[in-house]
Amino acid sequence: MFYGPAGTTHVELVIAVNSRTITTIGGNTSGSLNGAYYNGDGVYRKTVTRASSRIYGYGRPAYTGGAYVPPSPSLDWQEAMLQQLPTLKRGASGEHVETVQGLLAARSHPVTLDGDFGSATEAAVKAVQRWGGVTADGEVGPQTWPVLLRVK
Repeated sequence: MFYGPAGTTHVELVIAVNSRTITTIGGNTSGSLNGAYYNGDGVYRKTVTRASSRIYGYGRPAYTGGAYVPPSPSLDWQEAMLQQLPTLKRGASGEHVETVQGLLAARSHPVTLDGDFGSATEAAVKAVQRWGGVTADGEVGPQTWPVLLRVK
């Protein structure tokens, strides 16, 4: 993510995005979002609102030959990524639930992006599971994440 006029003030790596915020990791920063956010003493994780006027834009390096993905002895990179995702069910809360809700909303399922896995989220998950041909149990786990992320 690039900050400042013409994106020339500061750069940070985006590590998470939800409906309201962007989480980044940046070096040469003070970690402060109120005041100076660069020319600091370390590397910090920060969360900024998506509507922040400090954000100039986004980009990624133009790697020659594509981006490097480290090899896994027995899994392709998508399977390795999916194994790191939690299993979520009714009663769960937090940023992973909000990510699921965002994916459901993007597929026209009526859910509130509140980070709470309630009955509406469960019903929408079951609908996506039926569409994706996996067991419609209302839980987001190893069989459902690929359907939501459309990686298989």
